[in-house]
Amino acid sequence: MIGFGIRHLPAGGNRMLSGRILRAQLYDRALSPEEIQATSQSVPYFIPESQVLAALSAANRESVTNDRKIIQQLESEIESLGTIPDLTDDQAAWTELARAMFTFKEFIYVK
Repeated sequence: MIGFGIRHLPAGGNRMLSGRILRAQLYDRALSPEEIQATSQSVPYFIPESQVLAALSAANRESVTNDRKIIQQLESEIESLGTIPDLTDDQAAWTELARAMFTFKEFIYVK
């Protein structure tokens, strides 16, 4: 299981990282210091949002603006729901069991 933006499971509380991931890489081994330095210097091409918006038609820019308003409204609704309460040990055990069952490929294909 690979998670980006979460420090540890279960998610919630103060476990989520804040920010945007512009690039992620997964390796099947530990990298040497030289390899780490080389990968940190290979910056991917980045097109700033302002340039993307400038290339859009007026109708598409308006669509982006409307979609952002909807996102803000939904985020406000999520915030109004409050924080997820801490789980008791029994609840955490059942949550972990459910998560494990869901991630087993065998369960995904059962009809």
